[in-house]
Amino acid sequence: MPTRPPHYRRVADDIEAKIRAGDYAPGQQLPSVSEIGERYNVAVSTAYRAVKELHA
Repeated sequence: MPTRPPHYRRVADDIEAKIRAGDYAPGQQLPSVSEIGERYNVAVSTAYRAVKELHA
């Protein structure tokens, strides 16, 4: 039975897809960690880890 990716990975993947789709322009600031947490209904620590993954 396949396992689902962790929440932070799904959030990071979705934000990356939005970047690639042009929803965020180059150089445009991403939403804050607290905004990401609210938008994706995840804890701030999860949102922080997603942003950290995007930077990596």
